[in-house]
Amino acid sequence: IFFRPSMAPSRLLLFGLGLLVPNALSLATTELHGSGTTNPSKLIWKAQAVLEEQAAAPIRMTYRGIGSSGGGAEFEAGVNDYGSGDIPLPQATY
Repeated sequence: IFFRPSMAPSRLLLFGLGLLVPNALSLATTELHGSGTTNPSKLIWKAQAVLEEQAAAPIRMTYRGIGSSGGGAEFEAGVNDYGSGDIPLPQATY
């Protein structure tokens, strides 16, 4: 799974606070959207449901199983916050 470096510090910090600090702050819902390989999509959806349920701060996560190439292309285009795939992204992407 890969995360967009530009979003990681802000959104992932809020996401982490929501998981670790019960009743931390009254935060707006954090949304994270991703896409990529179809094989682990059911596992990703289950993990997202557990994280959303157990997070102290509101979070909404989505994942679309559209294939590694499609997920990588959407991630590189800035459509998604994260993605997954069995095809590595070019080093220039990072």
